[in-house]
Amino acid sequence: MSRTGMVGAARPRTTSAMPLDTPHLRSCQARGMTPVAQRVRFARLAEPALDALHELARDPHVRRYLLDGEQVSRAWCDAILEASDALHDTTGLALYLVERDGAPIGFAGFHVFDDVSPEPQLLYALLEAHTGCGLATEIAEALVTHAFSLGRGRVEAAVDAPNVASIRVLEKVGFARMERTVPGAFGDTLLFELHSRKR
Repeated sequence: MSRTGMVGAARPRTTSAMPLDTPHLRSCQARGMTPVAQRVRFARLAEPALDALHELARDPHVRRYLLDGEQVSRAWCDAILEASDALHDTTGLALYLVERDGAPIGFAGFHVFDDVSPEPQLLYALLEAHTGCGLATEIAEALVTHAFSLGRGRVEAAVDAPNVASIRVLEKVGFARMERTVPGAFGDTLLFELHSRKR
């Protein structure tokens, strides 16, 4: 998944991530905590939102890098919800619809791409009308802050090399490029990481 669109290049797959088990994580899960940002609202992905997710994922701008430009089925959305729920159960991380003024404008959160890394990858996808105004950076910062609050010491992201806008967002948030790359539909998929300052 990538953004201008999202982060990453691989088609989403369901897999398991390395769980964290801390009192803070269990407390957050019990309270259903979600990331917080100033201009948007995060709504955890759930069955009633799958039609909106499907509509967003079919948008040409969103799917350009996220899905290698391919159309996705409603069944894809079901699989994404299942993966998000499984990830939340083990790590507290999840995927969210991103809403502004009550309307969905994208989706963002964390997903494991098993052909990239066993670690959850930060991702975010916005409709083109909502790009270029700093929202992607604000969303990424909120998600990273949320991940660190759950006790994670490090966050990863993967992005297609031609997706310059996504790379800029990661750099603004403070991510550093890793040496390793993986093959992607648009050439190299670049890997980035950000460490918690509390390490």
